[in-house]
Amino acid sequence: MRKMAMMVAILVLAGCDAGKAPDAPKVQAQAASPAASQVATPEWDIQMNAKEAVSDIAAWLVEHGYASFVAKVDGKDQVLLGPYSSQAEAEQKLAELIPKLNKATRFADPVVIQRTP
Repeated sequence: MRKMAMMVAILVLAGCDAGKAPDAPKVQAQAASPAASQVATPEWDIQMNAKEAVSDIAAWLVEHGYASFVAKVDGKDQVLLGPYSSQAEAEQKLAELIPKLNKATRFADPVVIQRTP
């Protein structure tokens, strides 16, 4: 019961800043350098295709020490791990994660995807 309460608390705290607007100095710094935002490097994520609800998968990942987030992919909520700076790095993390996922039998073929800006 204590473990479940801890997981719920972590998930709730992770979403606390979801609706807040960014600080004004950060916005001004981004507006001052438009060239830097145009040359952004692509980011890669691991999409966790799951047989269960998004909240159950996110809780399982938190319980096993993986920081995840939920995003819309093709109009559907998906649990993602990342971001990773390269596809090779993301694939290496996925290779480390697959043995744990096979034991859990909750996941259906997680894939590495490129995040679109």
